[in-house]
Amino acid sequence: MTEAERVLAALRLCEGLKMEVRPSWLSDGHQESVAEHTGQLAVTAVLPPCHLLTPVDVGRTLTMILAHGFVRAEAGDVPVLETGEARRRKPERERAATETIRRAVGGEAGQELPEHWHEFEARDSGGPLRRHLRSPRGTGAAQPRGPGTLGSGRVRPR
Repeated sequence: MTEAERVLAALRLCEGLKMEVRPSWLSDGHQESVAEHTGQLAVTAVLPPCHLLTPVDVGRTLTMILAHGFVRAEAGDVPVLETGEARRRKPERERAATETIRRAVGGEAGQELPEHWHEFEARDSGGPLRRHLRSPRGTGAAQPRGPGTLGSGRVRPR
């Protein structure tokens, strides 16, 4: 694949972010796309770091968010409460999506995006933010300790 073909393939992945809808709706009543969700996550990652007590690598966080969006756009976004065939096939579709992304983007970025997606899904960046998350017993899912808190129950003063 030539460099120009890789760029076009990556742009097709970006278009997929806009075309794939999520099982959620915005306050104006329209169904949210993966692109809208990814964009809101990116804004959420960029704005709060200046208010955190522990530094966060915003560039790495944004890469993880983009990787997550690409996989969702390619594999489909399965609702959390889904228990049927879509849930059963989710891991297989996500593995295939990471390989599609790896081939489409190519080079170093093509290797890194799937790695960042796996890191995002594992909820284990090994970074400083991990100290502020906990996993509810039996779920394996990391959850913030509370709204506006940094794990200790305190909010950083302004």
